[in-house]
Amino acid sequence: MERFDIIIVGAGLAGLQCARLLKNSGLKVALIDRKAQVDQRVHTTGVFVRKTLQDYHFPPGSLGPPVSHVNLYSPKGKKLSLESKHEEFAVGDMKKIYRYFLNESIKGGMIWCPQYQLMDIQKFGRDLLLDCMTPTGKEQMRCRLVIGADGVHSKVARLINLSQNQEWIVGVEDVYQIQSKDLKNKKPSFHCYLEPHLAPGYLAWVIEDGKEIHVGVGGRDKNYQAKSALDIFSKRIERDFNLKQQIKPERRGGRIPVGGILNKISNPHGLLVGDAAGAVSPLTAGGLDPCMRLTEFAVQTLAKYFSCPERDPVHILAEYSGERFQSRFFSKKWMRNSFNQLQTSQSLEFAFSILKRKPFKKLAQHIFFGRGSFPDIPELKDWKPSFIKRRGCP
Repeated sequence: MERFDIIIVGAGLAGLQCARLLKNSGLKVALIDRKAQVDQRVHTTGVFVRKTLQDYHFPPGSLGPPVSHVNLYSPKGKKLSLESKHEEFAVGDMKKIYRYFLNESIKGGMIWCPQYQLMDIQKFGRDLLLDCMTPTGKEQMRCRLVIGADGVHSKVARLINLSQNQEWIVGVEDVYQIQSKDLKNKKPSFHCYLEPHLAPGYLAWVIEDGKEIHVGVGGRDKNYQAKSALDIFSKRIERDFNLKQQIKPERRGGRIPVGGILNKISNPHGLLVGDAAGAVSPLTAGGLDPCMRLTEFAVQTLAKYFSCPERDPVHILAEYSGERFQSRFFSKKWMRNSFNQLQTSQSLEFAFSILKRKPFKKLAQHIFFGRGSFPDIPELKDWKPSFIKRRGCP
């Protein structure tokens, strides 16, 4: 049985970024996913914020036109317009980005295992055995560490006894390819709608950047019917955005954790990254920037672990902890809990009227345009991935 140093479970953005950072590391790395193709069943809207765009490289042609304008609408249709002097957002072509990250990882020596569904994890001495269902039947894979990049309901987290997400919203959206010239020439904008009946505890949204229109809803209610809510919302705004004239190629959806980063995201058996670690803003549910940054921290931890310094390697893994970020998410969790209490049109209308006043409009500006989507990690300043495998390492 081939022994891997690391097996990454899940080929979303977190898993692919992890694999990409581990390329040329000298470690034996495998990436497994139950999908046949890496660009199948994309779930995320793909909104990257300014801080991510400044700090990370993406393949040419994978980002849409920059967006600096946001319109927020009250339940009665009143509008609050917010404008930034910076290019705040860009919608990524996630299929292209996923393919690029995968190819970069494979070139760097990573083994890609599509259609591998994780069934169980067992201890095998100091190693782990992963039981997987593959197109040819059951197969076992052996590794030193496993990385859980398998989403909000992480099976890895459950099987190796790490923290699991307890709070999430359910979101669904339709993505239209813009055909009409008038929309292609419009100013790229985000439109956010406070709709307590269609999006309880969250928002309905329209994103138009001249290439695509994303129309979506999200909500927290236990009995929330996201698809039905999206159909109603789409019908309501159909004329405003000429949806009948556009091509609707796909529907995306899934659960998004909003409880904040989890406490226990590492142990001697492995780590969690991305949604599995709860690395999503509790307030806005923006997860791409936290995903990139927490994954980079995870890979730095792995670099220390496999470089085998004098300290006990187990203590090195313990440094990768969600507890260090809890205080940094306090204000966003407080605002998230406050927003959850605004469940009626009247209360949301009242809150909206306050936001339109100074200095509360600055608060709205900060929520949409603030750069602090994820706390800075001092250890990552000027850090570059480097691995030194020594004899006697784990």
